[in-house]
Amino acid sequence: MYAAVLAPAVWVLCGAGFTGDRTYLLVLAGAAYAVLLLTPISPLGPLIAGLVFLTLSVWAAITPDSYASIWPAGTPKSVSTICASDSTRRSSA
Repeated sequence: MYAAVLAPAVWVLCGAGFTGDRTYLLVLAGAAYAVLLLTPISPLGPLIAGLVFLTLSVWAAITPDSYASIWPAGTPKSVSTICASDSTRRSSA
């Protein structure tokens, strides 16, 4: 049950933390990852979560257009788009 909550939390926190100057999110992701790895739980949950994330990453690397098409229209589709929107927000503040 830990993996069903913590693995997606690590994924989202890392994704949000790496898109800008949000170090606190990376610290939270590290804490969630530590709990996921260091608690005495069945290795099946983290294994399944890892396989799901690996599959998503390979899919995004092999066919990025297909992967990007599953996200809503307003979602940035590339790192350059995310960085550009982040720098626009900083300059307007």
